[in-house]
Amino acid sequence: MRKLLNEVRKRLRVPPWEDTAANWLTLIRMQFGALSVFIAIAIGQWGLAFGLFVLFVFTDFLDGQWARLMGEKSLWGAYCDPAADKLFIDPLLVVGWIYRGHPLFFLIPLCIIGAYDVMVMLARSSDGGMKTMFVAKVKQVCLFLAVGILIAKEGGIVGDFDPNTVEWWGEAVLWAASALTVVSFMVYARQKARQKASRPTLTVVRRPSQAA
Repeated sequence: MRKLLNEVRKRLRVPPWEDTAANWLTLIRMQFGALSVFIAIAIGQWGLAFGLFVLFVFTDFLDGQWARLMGEKSLWGAYCDPAADKLFIDPLLVVGWIYRGHPLFFLIPLCIIGAYDVMVMLARSSDGGMKTMFVAKVKQVCLFLAVGILIAKEGGIVGDFDPNTVEWWGEAVLWAASALTVVSFMVYARQKARQKASRPTLTVVRRPSQAA
């Protein structure tokens, strides 16, 4: 089993594990974030689901800050932190689409965001990846807000706000995140095109053959 995991890690170009507190926060979010929120939703504990969601979103902020403050920056953390976000939020988007009765207006942003995230992971495993862009970070914040708002609405944790208005805002932020996803793809494609154009090309010069 360990050999299989090592082979998968090598193919995906995942850096070796480094035992730091920041990396443990990332690993916990990656493995248990979406699962724990889904279990809470499945048993009807929406308040617990919302609390767990907020907790795991906080770990996304905490692991990076902890690594910087404590000098625990690592290649594993830099590679896996964005992956942990995707493995946390994307399954919850799928659960939300199923729970809400498979609406088309929810499926479209789900497909846009999912396709982009798969492209990012493939890029990271093929050529060393792509640096996280500012617009992609804003997109991720919008996703966190959208899912959090929709969980709060379904759980009735909206205070005196009108539930329909809260739901509208959650869906609007989700569409904003999908629009930012398209922008992120366009910026990334432009960067890759520039990198490809700036690479030096090798010219093979053939010497003329001499007659015997």
